[in-house]
Amino acid sequence: MNRSTQTSTNKFPDPISRGQIQIIKIAQKELGMDDDTYRAMLLEQFKVSSCTQLTRMEATRLIERFEILGFETKKRTRRTGSSYSGWVRRRRPQRETGREDGKLVRLASFQELAKIDALAALIDWEYRDGLKRWMEKRLRIDRVRTSREAWLVIEGLKKMFEHRMEKLCGKDWWDKQFDDPKIMRFIEEHRPRR
Repeated sequence: MNRSTQTSTNKFPDPISRGQIQIIKIAQKELGMDDDTYRAMLLEQFKVSSCTQLTRMEATRLIERFEILGFETKKRTRRTGSSYSGWVRRRRPQRETGREDGKLVRLASFQELAKIDALAALIDWEYRDGLKRWMEKRLRIDRVRTSREAWLVIEGLKKMFEHRMEKLCGKDWWDKQFDDPKIMRFIEEHRPRR
């Protein structure tokens, strides 16, 4: 569907408002969407390269799409208490790193990659490239690219380390003291709740 057929009932559709532009930019930032992904989304869905080229209705649809992806908006109320339409920025809930939304693929974050490095350092690998070999064998990936892959690697490494510690020290290894600060930090962060 091209833009001319979308607006055939109204020759001069209302242009996007400044408030909508601000909301779109806030949503882009809150969702951690890089500029290339954002522009590809605009081009694919609306055949434009900038949000300033959207109509008011298209901007509303884009904001609704961002809400589906996890951006939260809420209605504002005036001091009189009556509600009117408008968006206000809300804190975005912590995203689930193990989930991907449709065509959207999240790249692995710096924090996720750092977590993988920290967990891999806890494991005594038989080979220098043991982590890479393990990922290829167990997960069929040669390196971590997406957030989902990072989540799978992190969870797998945690389980591998827990099983190794249980085998070496017994089931109550969580309650023991170790000289290695890395192991103590792991226990502090991942101790099962009782």
